[in-house]
Amino acid sequence: MTDDLSAQLRAAERRIRELEAKVRHLEDRADRAERWVYKIWVEIEQKFFGGDAVRFSQPPYIRQTHPGGD
Repeated sequence: MTDDLSAQLRAAERRIRELEAKVRHLEDRADRAERWVYKIWVEIEQKFFGGDAVRFSQPPYIRQTHPGGD
């Protein structure tokens, strides 16, 4: 019984690591998409409303990633 539980625990821990890696990957993709959308927004603002209309020097919200998954 303890061998079964130990194997289940190892499998669950492995799955957690896989899911955490996938979350980091998807967060990185979301960050890149947000930056891309912001770049387009800035170009539209500048082209149609002049350079003074841009209110932010960087995207208003950038997710802070923490090395090590913290």
